[in-house]
Amino acid sequence: MVAVLANALGALGACLYVPTLMTAVYTQAKRAPCPLRFHVATEGGWDIGGASGLLTAALCAHMGLPIWVGILMSLLGVAAMVVLLQRYYAPRPGLTYPSP
Repeated sequence: MVAVLANALGALGACLYVPTLMTAVYTQAKRAPCPLRFHVATEGGWDIGGASGLLTAALCAHMGLPIWVGILMSLLGVAAMVVLLQRYYAPRPGLTYPSP
């Protein structure tokens, strides 16, 4: 039951975090000296994080832990994204925003 709920909420959560995450990534890529290298490094980091999460979940399953442990480990990645996005979108002193 927990695994089904985690997967359902994960699909819903993706609709909310992908636009905010990709806005931050594309804006930082525009500011980078070489956007191509920035995107290659970003994609590599994303893939390494995903692969290491999958391997850790496989290790947990091999050790006999319940499958929901591996699924709930993805919350570590969600927590990291929340922290990084809060840092990115936090108001900066001295930065002015155009009035609507």
